[in-house]
Amino acid sequence: KKGYLYFFRNKYIMAEHEIIKINDFQIVLNKNRKSKTTMVEAYISNGFIHENKENAGITHLLEHIITESWKKCGTKGCTNYWKKKGVLTNASTGQTNTQYYMHGLSDYTDEMVDYITSICTFPIITASRTRKEKKAVHNELLMHQTYPANPLYNLMNSMLFRQDGLIVQDDTKLQIKNLKNITVEHLKKWFHKFYGAGNIVFVISGDFSKSSIMPILKRRLSKAPAIRIIPKYNDIFTVGNDVKFLKNENIENTTIMFAFHSQLYQKDMEIFYIDFFKEFIGSGITSLIMEELREKKQLIYNVGLDNYTTPYGTYITIEISCKNKDIEDVVKGALKILKKLATGKFDTEYLNYVKQAYMVEHYETCLNNNYLSGFFGEQYINQIYNFEQKPIILSFDKVAQSILALTKINFVLFIKKLLIFSNMKLAYQGKREVRNLPQLVLRRI
Repeated sequence: KKGYLYFFRNKYIMAEHEIIKINDFQIVLNKNRKSKTTMVEAYISNGFIHENKENAGITHLLEHIITESWKKCGTKGCTNYWKKKGVLTNASTGQTNTQYYMHGLSDYTDEMVDYITSICTFPIITASRTRKEKKAVHNELLMHQTYPANPLYNLMNSMLFRQDGLIVQDDTKLQIKNLKNITVEHLKKWFHKFYGAGNIVFVISGDFSKSSIMPILKRRLSKAPAIRIIPKYNDIFTVGNDVKFLKNENIENTTIMFAFHSQLYQKDMEIFYIDFFKEFIGSGITSLIMEELREKKQLIYNVGLDNYTTPYGTYITIEISCKNKDIEDVVKGALKILKKLATGKFDTEYLNYVKQAYMVEHYETCLNNNYLSGFFGEQYINQIYNFEQKPIILSFDKVAQSILALTKINFVLFIKKLLIFSNMKLAYQGKREVRNLPQLVLRRI
């Protein structure tokens, strides 16, 4: 025991992990004495999920403004300020949280901590900066509109989610339309609703002096207002099977997307099995989908995989492109492999092969401050609503040991929780619609 809550050392990466609290802000400290850099990150429990059709895009616009809201940056802006110090800084808006992060040499640690904590508690939001960032966001949204798969994501969102904010999260036309109606007062009100003690996790990873950053943290955070967002969503996902087609005459191939949602949460050890599972179906050398559909049948080139864990559950998407004439074969082949995994029809020896490949990647990334920050930051932000108990936080070692000890039976039980075929969604975009595809899918699952 050490610090306000607890402390542990990871023997492989020689990093000291500590969680402290100041004014109900959670601050995660990952001390790595071998590092020459520091990463400072903030996770705010606010994303697209809280928006609706009338204000869709407000979280993203506010994120842009806040990154430029530090008084010390002056009129030339924060991007110009930090580039002179070689510090990499950025931000992102997600489905259930917004992130601000910067990575630089350890010499600038104190100043980076001051910047991140300042913009997340007392930003300067002005009309001139709002006008400027509206133009930047407009250009960014126009760029997203050019992505061929963006209409497909919109379609899948409408099939998968129940909340308006998540349904329109990729609706760039709507967000562009809303931009002109968002005022400074709207932005300030949105900020005060979500940014404050109880709703933010800060993560500091790398080489830093705790005695040096603590006075900064206390000064910046002690006077911030208390905010406690109570989640109002019991189930963000739509139940049942669905298959939908989106016609696009401008593309020469078809993109197929599968989506599975499940009641797996950050507190569950099985969350960390997802990355291991992805080794079986992704684009790597251990992928069964690549072996069958690319190497043996030459039907596809690659497999795209994404997984998302939120305070409200988890979902995984599988994206595959193929020739228009091969849609049925690819759908049947992919479903056959997924069902094979879910029913344990693979060798235990193959499970051990994948474990070795997974461990290479796992330990290769352990010393990376970016990965270290995300590994712990996501565990905390996705359990920020666990008011009655401490969050369950696992170390790299614990995850590795659990994967190495994973038996085939337990792995198959996990896959059955992850791939719930009765709730599977399938959306595809291209020139050719397969009229009987819904029936084909139902027969295969």
